[in-house]
Amino acid sequence: MSSPTIARDLTGQVRLIGAYAVAHGGNSDIWKGECKSQDNPLCQVVAVKVIKSHLLPDKAAEASYKLRREARVWATLLHPNIAPLLGIASDLSKYGGPSLVSPWYPNGNLKQYMLLNHSHLSFRQRLEMLYQLGNGLQYLHTSNVVHGDLKPGNVLIGNSGEVVITDFGLSRILEVAGFTTNNIHGTVRYFAPELCIIHSDRPSRTTKEADVWALAVTATEMFSLRTPYEGATEAAVVLYVSRDKGHLKREHYNEITDNDLWSLLERCWRFEPNRRPTMDGINEFLRIKRNAYDAKRHRQAGCGVLL
Repeated sequence: MSSPTIARDLTGQVRLIGAYAVAHGGNSDIWKGECKSQDNPLCQVVAVKVIKSHLLPDKAAEASYKLRREARVWATLLHPNIAPLLGIASDLSKYGGPSLVSPWYPNGNLKQYMLLNHSHLSFRQRLEMLYQLGNGLQYLHTSNVVHGDLKPGNVLIGNSGEVVITDFGLSRILEVAGFTTNNIHGTVRYFAPELCIIHSDRPSRTTKEADVWALAVTATEMFSLRTPYEGATEAAVVLYVSRDKGHLKREHYNEITDNDLWSLLERCWRFEPNRRPTMDGINEFLRIKRNAYDAKRHRQAGCGVLL
């Protein structure tokens, strides 16, 4: 087995900007910061994930462990549609634990970006964004990594509109002894039914198949801008997808007019995990759909018709 990738030590090279965090999680906050390293004297604007300052010692120790575990997964990943981990700083938290440093994405997350730009984003552009998101998830699965918390809030948009996946706090590396996530703490509106069912003999664990379900739910939000299961409580969502074997229904998503795309989403929501498509199959479909759409546009443009 090859030695694990070690994240770069950025201790003493990062400072936080502003008096308040820009986003908040369970045990950690996201701060805007600046990084100035020896080999890069120019300041780089960064995002810094720091343990909350008010935690009790036992909670802080747990948060520190989870951040180190997240860094262990994140440091192995290198792909255009995965936000890179720049390194770890150990001097930004009052507890001395690790703070994770990554690039700052001024366009925000997918949800924020879609809300601000939806009026001029075409179907083709959204399809491209979904394809890029699929590329990132396909890379993770090929690398035997399960994300575990895929949703628009964990997808960032780069300066050129590129889509990158971030937040690997619930991720796990398959086939590595002792590397599991037994407690599910993600957002239930993106949960596959098997994550909503409590087993007395074994804990629920995130899987590639659950990532596929979450990708399809995220896709509906990309095209409709609406929260999944809008108006329902989280408890009602859990019962609907687990007990009633339900999923999002097309009559609530008139914005998705492409029959082939909706058919793909429904296959991703099959109740039995082993009947869902793999990311290889999903991305092949999206590639073909994208190319066919472009070919149709070129033909119609040649006839003087523009889509």
